[in-house]
Amino acid sequence: MPHFPHPTARHSFIRAGRPQTNGCVERVQQTILDECWKPAFARYLIPKQTGLRLDLERYLRYYNTERAHTGRWTRGRTPDEVLGKAKLWHKKR
Repeated sequence: MPHFPHPTARHSFIRAGRPQTNGCVERVQQTILDECWKPAFARYLIPKQTGLRLDLERYLRYYNTERAHTGRWTRGRTPDEVLGKAKLWHKKR
């Protein structure tokens, strides 16, 4: 049984072949592919895992703190502005 942070949380699966069910995650993955991975693989002849990891970390920092989002909840703000640093980077111990 997976661990959930809240005792009443319920684990559920989406139906296979229906990306619209999980549209937000699909959109983020497509954005990361277009703005991070494709340029990274075009930049390096033979990409190394450490370089790709650093590129992803750099991109996620940019994505969360500098890149304006046009979604329904963000309305041109960054996720950092919407959620705040404490909520965005807080890790439960």
